[in-house]
Amino acid sequence: DGYQRHKIFLYKEDFNRFVKSLSGAVDHVKTTLMPEFDYDEYERRQAEWEAQKAAEEAAGETKSSQEADTTNESGSESSNESPASDADAVEDDLSW
Repeated sequence: DGYQRHKIFLYKEDFNRFVKSLSGAVDHVKTTLMPEFDYDEYERRQAEWEAQKAAEEAAGETKSSQEADTTNESGSESSNESPASDADAVEDDLSW
């Protein structure tokens, strides 16, 4: 019912031996226990996802800079309220 919790205490003087042993265990699983599995598939999928994400962000930045250019050309975005009416609204909120 549930899961068992395990801990590994790894001291800095054992890092190199641990990494070597872990690498050997992973290589054993890859070559002996599951040789038919394509382990590089996930790296390819991650690289594709990162490239797609970067392209989307670049497209978003381009769109944002185009919107900023449009705003700068007109001076400012149009607003239905004047600055004075904003100040009046603030004064009304503070009149308790």
